[in-house]
Amino acid sequence: MDSRFKNLNKKRYFVILGVLATTTTIWIPIFVNDFIQEDMQKLSFVPFVLPGIAIFIVLELVKRNILSTIFKKPIAVYLIVSLLFMLYLLYIPFVWVGVILFSLLTAIGILVSIDLRKTFLEANVAIDSKFVLQSLYLNGAIFLLIFSSIYKYLEVLQFVIIILNSISMIYLMRERVKLNMSNSRATVE
Repeated sequence: MDSRFKNLNKKRYFVILGVLATTTTIWIPIFVNDFIQEDMQKLSFVPFVLPGIAIFIVLELVKRNILSTIFKKPIAVYLIVSLLFMLYLLYIPFVWVGVILFSLLTAIGILVSIDLRKTFLEANVAIDSKFVLQSLYLNGAIFLLIFSSIYKYLEVLQFVIIILNSISMIYLMRERVKLNMSNSRATVE
């Protein structure tokens, strides 16, 4: 193992970013299959296209400061949408609702990913930036390989990934609250 990896700060972000990155890859084929089962073969491209459109719209809204108060807290919004997505999975068999929620989840996941990568890069500013960026780039591929291998044996992996993402968001929210509390204490003193 490269000694530089041992010196990285916030390594737990690798796991969070890895799980977050695999969500789209695991769920799109499932939704395509759902469209085919619902006898909507001609619309089976929607799970590929709609998340991309949602990402573009959300990034534009953030860029133009429209709904910026909502998207300034992408971790909380991601958690809320992932809980709605889990409710959909349990109670609502309508494929369009799932694809729309999934597209929104994907777009907000990009915001969370940007936020985590920024924090990770800031925490590792003393380490060679090329190494840090390559580590982040390989991270998604490694987790995709791991989860793709597991998916063969664990048919409920897509649900596990959503639950892991929700737990990760709770962890990140807790971490941010602790950081804000310690920063407010430091300013009071």
